[in-house]
Amino acid sequence: AGVATSATAAAAEEDEVAAAAKRQQSGKGKTALVVGAGPAGALAALFLANQGWRVRVYERRPASAAPSSSSSASSSSSPPPEAGPDRTYNIVLSPRGMGALEAAGVSLP
Repeated sequence: AGVATSATAAAAEEDEVAAAAKRQQSGKGKTALVVGAGPAGALAALFLANQGWRVRVYERRPASAAPSSSSSASSSSSPPPEAGPDRTYNIVLSPRGMGALEAAGVSLP
Protein backbone atom coordinates (compact mmCIF):
# COMPACT_ATOMS: atom_id res chain seq x y z
CA ALA A 1 0.00 0.00 0.00
CA GLY A 2 2.92 2.35 0.73
CA VAL A 3 4.34 1.93 -2.79
CA ALA A 4 0.93 2.63 -4.37
CA THR A 5 0.53 5.75 -2.23
CA SER A 6 3.97 7.01 -3.24
CA ALA A 7 3.25 6.35 -6.92
CA THR A 8 -0.10 8.15 -6.65
CA ALA A 9 1.54 11.13 -4.92
CA ALA A 10 4.29 11.26 -7.55
CA ALA A 11 1.72 11.14 -10.37
CA ALA A 12 -0.30 13.93 -8.73
CA GLU A 13 2.83 16.06 -8.39
CA GLU A 14 3.71 15.49 -12.06
CA ASP A 15 0.16 16.51 -13.04
CA GLU A 16 0.46 19.67 -10.94
CA VAL A 17 3.81 20.59 -12.54
CA ALA A 18 2.39 20.00 -16.04
CA ALA A 19 -0.69 22.12 -15.24
CA ALA A 20 1.52 24.95 -13.91
CA ALA A 21 3.66 24.86 -17.07
CA LYS A 22 0.52 25.00 -19.23
CA ARG A 23 -0.82 28.00 -17.25
CA GLN A 24 2.49 29.83 -17.67
CA GLN A 25 2.41 29.26 -21.42
CA SER A 26 -1.16 30.60 -21.68
CA GLY A 27 -0.07 34.13 -20.75
CA LYS A 28 3.34 34.09 -22.41
CA GLY A 29 3.97 37.21 -24.47
CA LYS A 30 1.10 39.14 -22.91
CA THR A 31 1.45 42.25 -20.77
CA ALA A 32 -0.92 43.44 -18.04
CA LEU A 33 -1.08 46.78 -16.29
CA VAL A 34 -2.47 46.66 -12.75
CA VAL A 35 -3.47 49.99 -11.23
CA GLY A 36 -3.30 49.94 -7.43
CA ALA A 37 -1.01 47.86 -5.24
CA GLY A 38 -3.51 47.12 -2.48
CA PRO A 39 -4.64 43.60 -1.65
CA ALA A 40 -6.79 43.16 -4.79
CA GLY A 41 -4.20 44.65 -7.15
CA ALA A 42 -1.40 42.61 -5.61
CA LEU A 43 -3.45 39.41 -5.92
CA ALA A 44 -4.33 40.20 -9.54
CA ALA A 45 -0.67 40.84 -10.35
CA LEU A 46 0.41 37.63 -8.63
CA PHE A 47 -2.24 35.60 -10.44
CA LEU A 48 -1.33 37.00 -13.86
CA ALA A 49 2.40 36.59 -13.27
CA ASN A 50 1.83 32.95 -12.36
CA GLN A 51 -0.03 32.61 -15.68
CA GLY A 52 3.09 33.80 -17.50
CA TRP A 53 2.01 37.41 -18.08
CA ARG A 54 4.48 40.29 -17.86
CA VAL A 55 2.90 42.45 -15.15
CA ARG A 56 3.45 46.11 -14.27
CA VAL A 57 1.87 47.46 -11.10
CA TYR A 58 1.29 51.18 -10.62
CA GLU A 59 0.45 52.75 -7.27
CA ARG A 60 -0.43 56.42 -6.97
CA ARG A 61 1.04 56.83 -3.50
CA PRO A 62 4.73 56.19 -2.86
CA ALA A 63 5.44 53.73 -0.05
CA SER A 64 6.69 56.49 2.24
CA ALA A 65 3.76 58.87 1.71
CA ALA A 66 1.06 59.40 4.32
CA PRO A 67 -2.44 58.37 3.26
CA SER A 68 -4.52 61.20 1.83
CA SER A 69 -7.53 62.42 3.78
CA SER A 70 -10.66 63.65 2.03
CA SER A 71 -12.13 65.17 5.17
CA SER A 72 -10.79 68.19 7.00
CA ALA A 73 -8.94 67.38 10.18
CA SER A 74 -10.37 68.65 13.43
CA SER A 75 -8.22 69.59 16.39
CA SER A 76 -9.43 66.55 18.37
CA SER A 77 -8.55 63.98 15.70
CA SER A 78 -5.14 62.39 15.50
CA PRO A 79 -3.17 62.42 12.27
CA PRO A 80 -3.33 59.30 10.08
CA PRO A 81 -0.51 56.80 10.62
CA GLU A 82 2.44 56.97 8.28
CA ALA A 83 2.37 54.54 5.42
CA GLY A 84 5.68 52.89 4.80
CA PRO A 85 7.33 49.84 3.31
CA ASP A 86 6.41 47.89 6.43
CA ARG A 87 2.68 48.63 6.03
CA THR A 88 0.56 45.50 6.34
CA TYR A 89 -3.01 44.58 5.55
CA ASN A 90 -4.82 42.63 8.23
CA ILE A 91 -7.61 40.75 6.53
CA VAL A 92 -9.87 37.81 7.20
CA LEU A 93 -10.24 35.50 4.23
CA SER A 94 -13.56 34.01 3.32
CA PRO A 95 -13.64 30.65 1.53
CA ARG A 96 -13.90 32.66 -1.71
CA GLY A 97 -10.74 34.60 -0.82
CA MET A 98 -8.91 31.41 0.08
CA GLY A 99 -9.93 29.99 -3.30
CA ALA A 100 -8.60 33.09 -5.08
CA LEU A 101 -5.24 32.75 -3.35
CA GLU A 102 -5.05 29.05 -4.16
CA ALA A 103 -5.92 29.77 -7.82
CA ALA A 104 -3.08 32.33 -7.85
CA GLY A 105 -0.66 29.64 -6.73
CA VAL A 106 -0.33 30.73 -3.11
CA SER A 107 -0.15 27.84 -0.64
CA LEU A 108 -1.33 28.65 2.83
CA PRO A 109 -0.54 26.74 6.02
